[in-house]
Amino acid sequence: MSDAVIDLPNSAGKILEGSTRISDVDPNEPIEISLLLKDPEPGASGRITRTELAAARRSGTREAISRIAAYAGRNGFTLTAVEPAKLRVKLAGPAYRHEAAFRTRLAHFHHARGRYRGFWGPLYCPAGLAELLEAILGHETAPVGRSHRQPVLDVGAAKPMLANQVAALYGFPQQSAAGQTVAILEFGGGYLQSDMAAAARAMGVPVPEILALSVDGASQDFAGGAGASGEVALDMQVVAGAAPGVRLAVYFAPNAARSFVDATLDALHDQQNAASVISISWGGAEEGWSQAGMQAMNRALADAARLGVSVFISSGDLLAPDGVEDGRAHVNFPASSPWATGCGGTLLDVSGSAVSSETVWNTGDAGTGGGVSRVWPAPDYQANANVPVNIDSGQAGRGVPDIAGDADPASGFWVFLNGNPTPVGGASAVAPLWAGFTAMVNAARAEQQKQPIGFLNPLLYRNPALLKPVISGDNKPAGTDIGYDATSGYSATTGLGSFNNPNLFTALVDAD
Repeated sequence: MSDAVIDLPNSAGKILEGSTRISDVDPNEPIEISLLLKDPEPGASGRITRTELAAARRSGTREAISRIAAYAGRNGFTLTAVEPAKLRVKLAGPAYRHEAAFRTRLAHFHHARGRYRGFWGPLYCPAGLAELLEAILGHETAPVGRSHRQPVLDVGAAKPMLANQVAALYGFPQQSAAGQTVAILEFGGGYLQSDMAAAARAMGVPVPEILALSVDGASQDFAGGAGASGEVALDMQVVAGAAPGVRLAVYFAPNAARSFVDATLDALHDQQNAASVISISWGGAEEGWSQAGMQAMNRALADAARLGVSVFISSGDLLAPDGVEDGRAHVNFPASSPWATGCGGTLLDVSGSAVSSETVWNTGDAGTGGGVSRVWPAPDYQANANVPVNIDSGQAGRGVPDIAGDADPASGFWVFLNGNPTPVGGASAVAPLWAGFTAMVNAARAEQQKQPIGFLNPLLYRNPALLKPVISGDNKPAGTDIGYDATSGYSATTGLGSFNNPNLFTALVDAD
């Protein structure tokens, strides 16, 4: 390994705007980091099983892992995990060893969204180590995601529904998703089994088998149902109602870039639980992520496509600005990854037992996120979709979202929280709704001895008529022109559209 010390590309720290430095990190503060290795087969494509990918990567990373272990030993680190399938090695040691080895200075910062650890500038390491690595994550603990759940402010005017009622309005089939596992990634909160049982009783569906899994030392923490626990309840109960008989594997992780990546990798490469679908209702503006964090998360999502796992991610609840107060439009990551299926939000107007109209969710200060990425170019599958240019830069890019569903709190969901039925909404509901639908697709495909449907975007963009476009509304904050209008084709508010097409399920089940 070359001893010449260089700065690791794309490793610069990300200090959140509005942060205040509190203090240096205690030299003995324990820190664990994730080293993400470069793929020994870059550009490899085609469907592959978890077992096949694990075997290929064990062989392809043997030398790299040996060199990393030697580096760790020389610098006083402990190897806490060596995981070739995930292209990940975890190292732990006191802060002073990290600062010495990577030639950085760590500090604690205060921000409105919480206290976190961070650093300025790049990380440094021997050139022979840098050539092995995609990213080093974990020195930063800044919260990169927000829960995309919105409370109902005008309860008297709202008409929330149970998740299975929304599914029925959208024409979901009356069948079981038994045999399928949906992975749900949560970055805070917890759940009560009694709430899941109450929701199942109300919907007339089985109480799902639930596995609560820890990522990077986190565990579920219900804490009275406040804050993030409402998000967890929404996600779990929507999947359970949309896909009766489904199994839930819920991965609880800290809210930081490292743990977004680690949770995604853990869910993808979990051979025991083998989820065919992943639902993520958290995210934040691209500008709040470090380049390393985005790069590593994008690669993890590329793994999902290769493994045939569908990943649905909320596109945000703060309209086109996405919570960034600079007068410009922004998109939410990881929904903006070209390997994710981004989920936008709508308002359902229901007459009797049918949807009479569906419009873009926008209450003036909250509503569906969407726009055009400044980071990711337009993927091939969007080449003919007439994605608009970024309204600020005039440049083309990855359009977000891809699909949509009921999200406006006015037509939202009843969720049982701490024993009480509670009306909620938000784009958070759309990712689990699509995840449940896709779990049923996969159950039907399994009966035909077909593989799970996998990454949906290429198929949907080739066949946009499978979705019902949402042609009314916009995602501009009240009194501004910052955002995008709905159109008859693709729009940066609700993508290709919503479920309300009876041919969608059959087309996905029959697809080759």
